[in-house]
Order: sequence, then structure tokens, then C-alpha cells
Amino acid sequence: MIATDDFVRTVSDLLGSDSYHADRGGGVVAAKTLHGPNGPTIVVNYTAVAGESTALVERLLAHEGGHVLLNRRGNEELGGHRKNAESDWEWMLKCVAGLAIIEFRIELMLAELGYPPAPSATVDSIDEHLGVTNAETFAAIVNPANQEPAHLRDSIMSIMDHSTKLLAYVAAPHIAGTAKFDPDALPADGKEDWADYFASTWPKRLRLWGSIPPADQPVPVDAWRNKLRKGAALEVQQLRDFGFAFTTHRDGGEAFNRIARDEVFHQRLERAQRRWPTS
Repeated sequence: MIATDDFVRTVSDLLGSDSYHADRGGGVVAAKTLHGPNGPTIVVNYTAVAGESTALVERLLAHEGGHVLLNRRGNEELGGHRKNAESDWEWMLKCVAGLAIIEFRIELMLAELGYPPAPSATVDSIDEHLGVTNAETFAAIVNPANQEPAHLRDSIMSIMDHSTKLLAYVAAPHIAGTAKFDPDALPADGKEDWADYFASTWPKRLRLWGSIPPADQPVPVDAWRNKLRKGAALEVQQLRDFGFAFTTHRDGGEAFNRIARDEVFHQRLERAQRRWPTS
């Protein structure tokens, strides 16, 4: 384990890549577990945790321990689970689904072990994340750099990846019965953001994720692949609720398209401006 106040550089060096960043939907990554030939390395963002309680740091390390546990079993992550016939976009959505499910399974394990919900699962934090999701989604379509479809795709998929992982932190204590989430508890704009982006998939997400055991219970390979397949199908619908969709052409080419009307994005802009009015 490494605790560092230069978190991004340390993780980047271990990954051998300079593209890593620690910003996550309005928050900052507090720790990351990396898996290498010599075993796992947990890197802790000292700057992010220095002022936190011992209990919260323990919870953080317990969560990272869940990643170590899953990786040690070897067949309950994403490696080796891409079908030959899957297109790049189908695999991309399967990865979004799988990474969120992994977070959910770890958080469910922690809930069943008696740990409190993550700070990101509070109503105030969820509301803030919803606002950031909405603002970033609108910003993505007006960013000149995203006139290139691949850039727009990457921006939206990054936002959705962060959002589905946040949903994992909310769903785990909800399903465990330790902290129920009620969207009606959100303030007005939060309710609108929730209805816009997540309300239609939330019941399906709870049903699917509720059928998956926590991280300390192994899942057979065929069952895991089935959950990944169902999760990917769910994320297709989630992406449509963001206002976008992938298509595959007859010649094998792929496209990423905006499908939501201008009216939808105008409403999103109005909500963002209400949350963060400009002077």
C-alpha cells in the first residue's frame, strides 16, 4: 500500500500512462487498487483522506480490499469476457456495466459487514452528483472539441461511467436494507435530474443488481457472464436516457448519435443555470 500526496502522478507511473486523472463527477478519487505481476497495490490519495476520520479511512481500505478479493479469484471482473462477435460499442457498454456491478458487489459486502453507507450515498451528495452529471452532459454537446463523434462518445461514456458507479454506492445499502434511497427526498432540481436521467432504469437496476451476491461470495463464470450481458443491455437504455445511442451499419461501421430533442437539452441547460447562476 502507498499513501501519497501526489496521487495522480503515482498512479500514472504505476499504470505506465499519463492519461489518468482523479476527478470523478464533482468528486476526487480517494484510493485506487492496481493489479500487477507482483500482486495488488493500493494507492491512497493522502490529500483526500488526511482530514477524514479513522473510521472513514478504514472503510475506504475495506472497499479497496474488495477489489483485491475479486481480482484474486480471477474470473469476476472484465478480462476474458468479451465475445468475439461483440462490436466495440457493445463491449464499451459491457465494461460500463461490469465496472458498476463490481463497485456494487463490494459496497454490498461492506453493508452486510456493518459498514455505514459511503459519504457519496447521502441525499446531498447524490443531489450534487446529479447536478454535475446534468451540467457535464450539456457541456459535452456544446464543446467544440466534441464535434468529432468519437470525442463526444468518449465524453458521454465517461460521464455515464462515473454516474453508474455512484448508483452502485446508492443501491448497495438500499438493497441491503441499511439505508433506503427515496428520490422524493431530493430537492426540486435534483428530482428533475433524477427523473430525466435515472428514474426509468432504477427499478430494473435494483432488480438486476439485487440478484448478484456481494464480493465475498464467488459467482460462477457462466452466471457472471450472464449478469454482464444483462447489465450491458441495461446500459443501452441508460445511454438513451442520457440522450444518445450507438448504431451498427450494415458494412460493420459504428455511429454514436444524439437522439434527444433540442427541447430536452434546453431544459437541462435551464436546470444547470438554476443550480449555478452566472453573475
